[in-house]
Amino acid sequence: MAVRTLSFTPAPTVVRENISATEAAGEQGFQHLFNPANRPVYQFTLDMGPLTRGEAENLSAQHAYHQGGRSFIWDGAQFGGMSDYDFVGLADGVRKGFFLPNRNIGPNSFSVQTYRPTTAASSTWATGNYSLRAASGVIEFSSAPFSGDFIRAKYGCVYRVKFPADGIKLDQFRAGLYNAQLTLTEHPTLVASDAVVTHQNFYQVALAARMAGLPRATLHRPLWKITLAAVTKELPMFTIVQSGGDTYGSGLYGTGFYSK
Repeated sequence: MAVRTLSFTPAPTVVRENISATEAAGEQGFQHLFNPANRPVYQFTLDMGPLTRGEAENLSAQHAYHQGGRSFIWDGAQFGGMSDYDFVGLADGVRKGFFLPNRNIGPNSFSVQTYRPTTAASSTWATGNYSLRAASGVIEFSSAPFSGDFIRAKYGCVYRVKFPADGIKLDQFRAGLYNAQLTLTEHPTLVASDAVVTHQNFYQVALAARMAGLPRATLHRPLWKITLAAVTKELPMFTIVQSGGDTYGSGLYGTGFYSK
């Protein structure tokens, strides 16, 4: 099945946060700090609105299909790549392979150069002198760049993400108008192979097969919690009078009548 891509109209306000924390081993004062990931894993917070009813229903339908267990491709809004050559690695004269800051690189948008600080000279590498593993975001040069050179690249990218486990939030603030708040968490997958990355669900497919016998595994649609907002107004000097099966109310705002 083709990779599913989700785009949003209108464009949301996006906050990107790195959630791959640095870890420490040892006692205080004798600690070894290390990064468990070769590049950041991102979480995005999106505030969208105002949305029409049709746009809100489209978002709800997308979430109903994916929920928190199916990943999909998102264009990243303003975080969809590096618009100009920027630092991605430091050459040591031996190493040939380098991780890019992102995964799922657009191959036709990619370009790489080396920058030598001692001479302020830049050299753009021809495509025949390196290979790009686009899905896993790895570049490998045919020969090791000169020691001390900065590896710089520019490219466009997309993100494989998933909805949060606790769903999305839709706020109807006027008739036919909605605001939406949702969080998208990058889903880097357990497999770096380009051929496997295009698979629609990665390891969730096998996971779903193992969970097929569980009671809630048959529930393939979200459960919604709806919060209703109401405003009450106090009526001063309001008197309730009951007579038989009828109820009368009189006060500063007039007289009301209700019959059971």
